[in-house]
Amino acid sequence: MLYLKPLSAVTQHELQAVGYKAQDLALLAAHQMPTPPTAVVLSNAFEEVLRIGNLKYKIDYLFSHAQEMVQQSLVNLYTGVRKALYDAKLPNGFETELREMYDTITKPVALGELVADNERSPVRVILSTNRLDDPEDNTTIIQAVNGFDELLSAVREGWALAYAPTLLRVR
Repeated sequence: MLYLKPLSAVTQHELQAVGYKAQDLALLAAHQMPTPPTAVVLSNAFEEVLRIGNLKYKIDYLFSHAQEMVQQSLVNLYTGVRKALYDAKLPNGFETELREMYDTITKPVALGELVADNERSPVRVILSTNRLDDPEDNTTIIQAVNGFDELLSAVREGWALAYAPTLLRVR
């Protein structure tokens, strides 16, 4: 897979691609510590979304017009970036890889009569937007994602969270 990895396939030499949190969680899993089903969205997927949608230019434009770093400006900036990422075209094959990963790491669960046999266990998504031009560790973890559509939204939301107002204030 080009844009995703199951947690079990993450190695200690992939920090730039997976981020600190995924690398640490993979290390715990390698030492037989219990870990939830986890999909790791690699940073190259985010970079490709920025490239094919010409979003770097759009995001830079939004930043250049957020002159005053007051909370309302940051919220407006984040809203614009978030909308751009939700509207962005995904790289060819990304959605297929995400579906395959989802089908691989989830299994139908049954908890007595509370959950139907065909429901899948919730998954955790770790997204890294680590970029060479940004020394911050912009890794996001979204937990308890249920269903493929929610997973696809969680990926976009995770990328947008790299531009959340609380993070922008420290930059």
